[in-house]
Amino acid sequence: MVNNNILYEINNYRKLMGLPTLIIEQDEPIVDNKEEENINIVNTIFDNSDSSDILELLEGTNKTLEELINSEYLTEEEYKVLIKVAEFKNLSSLNTIMDNIYISDKYKKVVINEYNLELNLFVEEMKTREGITKYEYPSCVKEFTYALINFLNKDFKNVENIILGEYESKVKNQWIDYEMTEMANNYNEHAIDETDYVFLSTQQPNYSGWKLYLYAENTTDVIDILILVGDYLKNSGVVFKASTKKNFDSGLKKGIIIYLPYDMVINKKQKDFIDSISSEMTNYTKTGTIDGTKSYNSKIFYSYEFNKKFDRLPKGGVKYNELSKYYIPNTGGDYMKNIKQSDLFDT
Repeated sequence: MVNNNILYEINNYRKLMGLPTLIIEQDEPIVDNKEEENINIVNTIFDNSDSSDILELLEGTNKTLEELINSEYLTEEEYKVLIKVAEFKNLSSLNTIMDNIYISDKYKKVVINEYNLELNLFVEEMKTREGITKYEYPSCVKEFTYALINFLNKDFKNVENIILGEYESKVKNQWIDYEMTEMANNYNEHAIDETDYVFLSTQQPNYSGWKLYLYAENTTDVIDILILVGDYLKNSGVVFKASTKKNFDSGLKKGIIIYLPYDMVINKKQKDFIDSISSEMTNYTKTGTIDGTKSYNSKIFYSYEFNKKFDRLPKGGVKYNELSKYYIPNTGGDYMKNIKQSDLFDT
C-alpha cells in the first residue's frame, strides 16, 4: 500500500519543484452502478451536511469509498479524493496510511533527493553570481534550506525534520571550510565600504616606523589570511588594518598592513614575529610584489616609512598622536624612503 501511495507524494512534490510528473498507466476500472452503495456507506459514517460533498467527490472515481480506502492501487486523482474525504471525517485507516507514508524511508528518500537536486541547482547559480564570495556560501545554503522547508511545509508533513536532518548531518559539513572566524567576519562586513582600509585592532602602542604587508589580490584573499593569522595578530598586540574592495580596485596588493610596535623592534623580536606569521600562512598560496617594499618571502613584505632613522626616534617610540610629524606615505620606490640605516632584519 505504501509503495503505491507514495507515488502521489512524489508526483505532487515534483510538480511543486517544476519537474515532470510520473505517469502510471493502468487498466480502466470496470464501471458498475455503485451510487446506491456509496450513498449507504456515506450516510452511515458522515453527517448529513457532509454527505453530498463526499458523494460528489466519489462520482468521478467509479469506486465506492470502501474500495478507495482498501484499494491496493490508487491513481493520483483517487488519492486526492481520499485526502479530501479525510478533511471531512477522521478516518483511522486513512490516517494510518498517511502516517506510515510520512515516516517511511521511501518518503524520506524522495524528500532528500529532491532537496539535494534543488540545492545543487541553487549552488550552481549562487557560484555564478557576482558579489557573492565563497565565505557567504554557508549562510546562503542555510537560508535556501529554510526557505525550501517553509515552501514545502504548506503541503507536506515531516519535511522540516527530514531536510534539517540531511542539512545538519551532511550538507552543512560540505561547507565547513568556508566558515569564517570572528575576525574575518568583522572584516567581511566592511570589505565593500567606501573607506580604503578596515582597522582590525584598536590598540595603540608606540610606533617604530616599520610596517609589514601581507600580499593579497582581493577581499577573499584577505579573509583567507585573516582566518589563518587574524587571531595571532590580535593576540600579539599590534595595530593592523585590511584593504577594502575600493583599495583593490585601484590596483593595490596590500592585503593587510601591520604596524610593528617600537618595543618589538628595539628588543629585536620582529624576526620571531614575522616567522610566526609566515608559518601560519603556509596554506596561503598567493604571491606577488608590492611597490615600495622589500620582500621577505613573496607573501610578506616590509618597509620603513618615517622621516627619521629608527635610532633617532623619541625614546619609547612615536606616539599615535605624533604620527603625522614622522610619517612618509608609501608611494613606491625605495623601501627605506631614502633613510640610510640598518635593515629591519640586520643583526
